[in-house]
Amino acid sequence: MAILTTLHQICALNDLTSIRNNLDGLGLRVLSDRCSSMYQIRYETQSKLDLHQSSELILRKMSNLEVKLEKQDSRTEKKEALFRRMPSLRDLASECSSADVQDVILPSAIGRGLCRDEPLTDSGKKLQLMKMLCLTVLPVLGVWSYSVYMLSDTITIRSENEMTRKALEFSVELGKLVHHLQKERDMSVLYLSALKPETKTFLLTEYIETDRAINRLQVWPGNLDKLDRLRFETKTNMIQYLARRRQALTPSDGFNIQDEINFYTDIIKVVIKWMYDSINETEFAVVWKPLVAYQKLTSAKEDVGVERALGTVFYANGGFESHSFFEMYNTKVHNFRAYYKTAKLYSERVDMIYASTVQEVGNNLTEIIDQFRFDIQHHVEGSNASAFADLAKARHWFDNMTIYLDALLNIQQDLGSEILAILDTVVENVTSNLTISAAFLVIVILMCPFVIWTTENLTSSIQKYALTLVDKTRELTREKRRIDSLLYQLVPKPVAEQLKQSKTIEAQYFKSATILFSDVFKFNNIMDEFKAGDVVELLNELYYIIDSIIDTYDIYKVNATNDAYMVASGNAS
Repeated sequence: MAILTTLHQICALNDLTSIRNNLDGLGLRVLSDRCSSMYQIRYETQSKLDLHQSSELILRKMSNLEVKLEKQDSRTEKKEALFRRMPSLRDLASECSSADVQDVILPSAIGRGLCRDEPLTDSGKKLQLMKMLCLTVLPVLGVWSYSVYMLSDTITIRSENEMTRKALEFSVELGKLVHHLQKERDMSVLYLSALKPETKTFLLTEYIETDRAINRLQVWPGNLDKLDRLRFETKTNMIQYLARRRQALTPSDGFNIQDEINFYTDIIKVVIKWMYDSINETEFAVVWKPLVAYQKLTSAKEDVGVERALGTVFYANGGFESHSFFEMYNTKVHNFRAYYKTAKLYSERVDMIYASTVQEVGNNLTEIIDQFRFDIQHHVEGSNASAFADLAKARHWFDNMTIYLDALLNIQQDLGSEILAILDTVVENVTSNLTISAAFLVIVILMCPFVIWTTENLTSSIQKYALTLVDKTRELTREKRRIDSLLYQLVPKPVAEQLKQSKTIEAQYFKSATILFSDVFKFNNIMDEFKAGDVVELLNELYYIIDSIIDTYDIYKVNATNDAYMVASGNAS
């Protein structure tokens, strides 16, 4: 206020030189220069205006200084409140940095490498695509590999089960061949014994069944004979070998029962070996228990067949011809019991099927056979054979042992059917798994192109968004600079920085300052005489010249409204 009063007194002087001297004495050299320039301009343009009028004009301007300063403070407070009501603009001007955004989207050259590149370039896009594909396609490839592995494993299991089933079917056919060879052997022994019929007609049926059993075999494993005998090489050789024996069979001195038993037993042993080998060459983990029972029962059935032939000879002749027959008989009986007991341990169906078969006969078959065995095993050798010969008993023995063999055959066939049923179930399950695995593999294969296309599309979209983000960031930077420029024009820069940081603006006091007020002389008349565009152009040129001058010095433009122009100086902050 003291400065304003002094200025009023100085401006009351009519002499321009006195005004300048007094302003210089106050240290307001810049203001005195401005006033001198102003007076000089006005004097040159308006010669009719005297110095007194100019001083009166300055006095009027000075008298309104307090009002203008109060208005200026009021406008500053309004601007501060405006910026407080615009937090997003302040945040945008203070916190948003395009460098931070571009550093994410456009990595620096130091941080680039094989795994990081500028994503907005073609090479960067390809690198990003490769990384995205690694994240998506690699798991798909893992699932695809697992599906291929499961499919191949399922195919292997299915082929193994099919091979197992074929091997078991082959062993069942071999078991049937063994059964027919046993019957043919027993009938041949019966023909050579005292119970022989008058002709060999009853043997023809067995011959035909045996040949059919041989021809039904899909594979003839002739290479399994350890001795490489010619008769076991092909089916034809075997049939011809049996045919020669059948034709030569006559109840004469050239043939005896022991030779006949040995002839067929030798063939049966080779066939049983084929059956064992065919089973052992495949995997039978699922059906190993009933399969072991099947094998043991086949061997037991062979021993019972030999026992039937020897028992028939015993009762027909009243005893054995030699002690070797007696030893052979006891060996077959004990072997049968051991095999049969083992078969029962591995399959409960053995006793069940045997009981049902015996029940159909209607008598206690086991007790009858055990009684016959007791008589044979406790027979005293060397006694009169003719006294113990009993053809009726021989027929009774043969018939009961035939029923017993048929019961064992039923058990054998039932076990074979059970094993085949289990294998069929396994094959069906494996086939279902194979179908599922194949379908899953097809789905995975079809998903791969879709995943790749989706990943590429997603990467392209991300790149487009990145480009858009960079453009928007640059626009945001330009807007920030423009807002800062406008803000710095409204208020001083320190005040603007405080406003952007949401700080409270406090009034500042200065001991001394230089202030200049100016306006265009007779501006109202100029507005009346000239067009609005010309007036605006005049003001623009005038203010442009003044702005270019004050930029050179430490002068701050406080306000410029219409023709009024206010600047301040003398305060570096």
